[in-house]
Amino acid sequence: MAAIARSAAALRTAPPALRAAARGVASKRQIKRANFLRRRGAKPDPATSPAAVAAAAAAADLEWNTVVRDVAELQNGWTPPPEESPAHLPFAVRRTASGFLPVYPKVGANRPPATVLRGASGDLDALIAGLAGVAPGAEVTKRLGALEVRGDHVRGVRRWLAGLGL
Repeated sequence: MAAIARSAAALRTAPPALRAAARGVASKRQIKRANFLRRRGAKPDPATSPAAVAAAAAAADLEWNTVVRDVAELQNGWTPPPEESPAHLPFAVRRTASGFLPVYPKVGANRPPATVLRGASGDLDALIAGLAGVAPGAEVTKRLGALEVRGDHVRGVRRWLAGLGL
């Protein structure tokens, strides 16, 4: 009986994550974290591979979009910056201070997911035409200082921009 009382006292002083694990119950936050890690290890979508995007762009008659190359991407989304800026593109995308491409998911309550691309300059209509190859059928909206693509296309857009040499 004393051992049960000691284990109950130890459980009360344990951190919340250990208490939940001891009870066999996980909070919503813990479940979301576990599912996120499981989803990060998912296989890449073949529709967003550089070869598929290049084929879709070639079908759309975009001359500058045929330079897509495979780029190594870390799990956190970082891709190495190019040695030199691509001069063949009619647009540019400025990287963040830490070297990431400024492509972000936009998730809200009672709102469909979207992908936001910030820091774009130059011919935005050409950029929108190129995004149509990455996210076929998705609506692209110009916002103040950003482009918003309907749907979750963050990985595909990052891979495409890195493949162009941005």
